[in-house]
Amino acid sequence: MSLRYNRGMAFSTLPAGVTGNTVRNTAPRTTPPSGNSTAQVASTPQDGVTLNGNTGVSMAQLHRAGQNEQATRAATDQQVNRMMVGDGTTAPTTEEQAKIRTELAAMDPAVLERLADAGTQIHIIGKDDNLFEAGLIRPVPEGQFDQNLESDRAGVQNVYQNNPPIEAPESSPTQTDQQPEQTSPGGFGSLLGNMGAPDPAATAHAEAEREREAQIGMGIREATDGRWMEYSPSALSEAENPSAMNNPMMMGNQQFMNQALQRSSSLDQMAATHGFEPGSPEAQAFKDRVYGMNQERIDESRNQYKAQLQETSQGSGEEAAQAKQTLANFDQMVDRHPIILGEDERPLLVPNEFSTTVHSDGKPQEATLTYHDVSTYHEWTGEDGKATSEHMLGQYFSENGRNEVIVRSEQLGNEEDLTLTHEMGHAVHKVVERENPEFFGQFESRLEHSHDTVSPHGHHEHDSSLPSGGAAAALLGAHADTNNDPNREAVTSYAETNHREFFAEGYAAYIHDPERLQAMDPELFTLAQQANQALGGR
Repeated sequence: MSLRYNRGMAFSTLPAGVTGNTVRNTAPRTTPPSGNSTAQVASTPQDGVTLNGNTGVSMAQLHRAGQNEQATRAATDQQVNRMMVGDGTTAPTTEEQAKIRTELAAMDPAVLERLADAGTQIHIIGKDDNLFEAGLIRPVPEGQFDQNLESDRAGVQNVYQNNPPIEAPESSPTQTDQQPEQTSPGGFGSLLGNMGAPDPAATAHAEAEREREAQIGMGIREATDGRWMEYSPSALSEAENPSAMNNPMMMGNQQFMNQALQRSSSLDQMAATHGFEPGSPEAQAFKDRVYGMNQERIDESRNQYKAQLQETSQGSGEEAAQAKQTLANFDQMVDRHPIILGEDERPLLVPNEFSTTVHSDGKPQEATLTYHDVSTYHEWTGEDGKATSEHMLGQYFSENGRNEVIVRSEQLGNEEDLTLTHEMGHAVHKVVERENPEFFGQFESRLEHSHDTVSPHGHHEHDSSLPSGGAAAALLGAHADTNNDPNREAVTSYAETNHREFFAEGYAAYIHDPERLQAMDPELFTLAQQANQALGGR
């Protein structure tokens, strides 16, 4: 999922302390757009005329340049027209169509043609539009989980094999006896235990673990086309209440509860946390799918639980009596039994489907949606289902084979933001992945490394008076990270979010201000250029 918040496309530096969903001023554009929007004509002495000893451009050259530019613009417009939806509430008006063509005129026509051939669609959202009624939020199709079960299971196993556990480091020698050791990276013990100088090795390990978890989550989603995910008890509440998750205390509590419930929930509890009414056919279908994907692990847990009950029932007292009663109804109550997993085991896989409330025709109704669509709906809409959340500017949809761009109407024609080009950058990224997987494999690893090592936007040159490396780097944060390349600066603060936003921000800069991008981050300039070339562009 790619959301674009009210953050602007500016290349200027954020004021100190300002982060997140902030509108920023844009530095004036000082270079012409890239792509084929302006033709380049070679000048030869025989074609030119001499002015004050210099060879000037002939009228013939100017005429040919004008013809080339018109032809290129016509080719660009033709492909853009193919991508704009032609009917429905999200179809752009005549005025909006002109703004879309103008912003995308700097893109290469060959790239636009590949995007159009891949089914890319451009939707325009107004404040009175309803994403569910417009068909952008779609119920989960029936039958998709059973039809792809074997291939999905194999795909997930491949993800796990490619992301093996990371061995925890030994305690760093930089810690003194007076400094508490970090006992559980990321937990409450580590938080309290690092009030002194942090352990660089433990800090690096925790960061590597977070990165691994992110790669596993993304890998499962991509390997199964978004059909499956690891069980996360708080997923639905987080998706339905996105603003609440800005509270660090609430996020900490959710993570703590997740870790406990991921390894002890029953099938009934899983269905309930996905929003399905207990005892309903939808809840039963959900539980059947969970069992089908995780049968061996669930059966093993049930057998162990049954053995524990049998051992307990041999005793006396109330506990033994309860164990006997549970054993007597074991098969009838099987979905209520906790599925106990070891600390070193991955969570169970569950279908990516959640029951949530949406509005249609002014009335609330239940709909079964993916996590992506639940969070998208609640990010964009108010209580009446209309897209009134002004902090949402645009989004790219790729889940379940979709290739759709949505942009808020007010963003069109805003040269200081370029939301549409940013979202088209996400489309370029996804189409390259789908159509050129051999190239994409090495491209993606280079992109991730480039994102990980770029210096923060607005960074300052290293102050030689400050210590560097080890604990100093951990104390000073990303600005002192020795992995950061001081010769490269993130094109915007938003580009630092993750490698996908890094690419989309870079692609928008590549299209509209290439010289500035090349000066700030030559690696990202090259990556954007190569992605363009992978789709037949220049």
